[in-house]
Amino acid sequence: MRQLLLLLLLFPVTAISAAFHLNDDSPLLYAKEALTAKDIKGEGQLTISSATDILNITVRAGFSLSSSAKYARLDVINGTFNNAFPASGFAASGSYSSSTAQGGAIGDSSIIVQISAPNVIGPETEFTLESSSFTWLDISEPLKIQYTLYDSPAAAVNGGAYIARTTAPIAQVISAIGDSYTQSFTHSATFSQDFLRFKTTFRSPSVFALGDATEKLASMGKVRFDNLIVADVRFADTSLLINSFADLLPNLNTKAPNASIRGDFSSVRAFLNDQADCTGTSLDLLEYSAEEEVKVSIDNLINYPVFCLAAQSDEIPLQRSAYQLDLGIGLESKLLGEIVYDAASIDLPYLTSYVDYRQRIILVNHAGYDVAYTTRFSAEDDVVDHYTVQSGANGTIPAGGTLKMNTEELVTIDKAVPSRVSARIYVDAKPADISAAIQILSLESNLPPQTNVLQVLP
Repeated sequence: MRQLLLLLLLFPVTAISAAFHLNDDSPLLYAKEALTAKDIKGEGQLTISSATDILNITVRAGFSLSSSAKYARLDVINGTFNNAFPASGFAASGSYSSSTAQGGAIGDSSIIVQISAPNVIGPETEFTLESSSFTWLDISEPLKIQYTLYDSPAAAVNGGAYIARTTAPIAQVISAIGDSYTQSFTHSATFSQDFLRFKTTFRSPSVFALGDATEKLASMGKVRFDNLIVADVRFADTSLLINSFADLLPNLNTKAPNASIRGDFSSVRAFLNDQADCTGTSLDLLEYSAEEEVKVSIDNLINYPVFCLAAQSDEIPLQRSAYQLDLGIGLESKLLGEIVYDAASIDLPYLTSYVDYRQRIILVNHAGYDVAYTTRFSAEDDVVDHYTVQSGANGTIPAGGTLKMNTEELVTIDKAVPSRVSARIYVDAKPADISAAIQILSLESNLPPQTNVLQVLP
């Protein structure tokens, strides 16, 4: 420790300045969304300030200096200084001396500083103007600084021939809100458990992380407000970095339930959580509900960013659904999570019991093992309570075999209502192993049966 102290005394540490380097730095970015009516004056005029040295301007001389005086002029383009500079001009240095020759008062757009050095110093020598605030005249255009080195005071005043020049933007207003604000995951409901449970995605002793699932609990997605801040953007009044998305919405009541999550909540308990594994503090949303939308606030989503679903029923199968989040601030809604079935599927949009039609469903199993299938039906309102599921709706397709069924073996429909329903057959197999078709015969026609090959989807 003593040796370290001695080293520090012999070689003192120089503080690293955060000043804006005109030759090297990209412009400081200020968030358009964080500006309020009190910040903007007139037609786009803005004052930017900093209590630190972030708005100090450092620039390389660009030419060797000696005891023969040179004159450095800094012009604010699209703005004026909002602080006054001392008679000494640039920040003190042991290698040169400087003094303010002209300008540099509040409201001025330029300052001329006389510089000389007792010994010759090179063009890499740096000057720092300790500015702390600027009035920006039109934020639709960047705020720039132009540094010019002159050989005479007259040239500096009148803009004559110069020795070196550097011009660069130091500040720019940008739209800071992006359009990607969710991290979503897809979870499967398993055929082997009648779609009552999730397919697990980890095994003990692995750690349950964001996007994982147990049989009864799924971490579906996360609201990523950090992704909505598209760059290192700042507040105008302090030039401090904005770290919270809520700060980009100064005129929005983030406590109001303006955001919404849409999806099928009829077969799950849905909640928000503050932990990736869904076991932290929760905010309940909907539970086994027919509602397809639930309202939440931005504050809710900030405090509980993880979207979770629990499958707790032993009777209600999980429904396939995509869950979309709309923040209610004019951005497009984004996927927050999705439930799919771990099975191949075949859609039958039109099954009928019309007496003059005969329909036959054909399922082919190309695999070398038996595969199970099950059928889910849907119908228009007038038919909902007027059809009966038959034994053929569930069963097995033999290995390397073909299963043929008439419509009546799947479902029967009361005669007093429209004689049609739709169905989706789920097969516990890979889509590549299954083929399907539907055959329709009109008893009043002499034409042969019409056969349509059906898509088998994952």
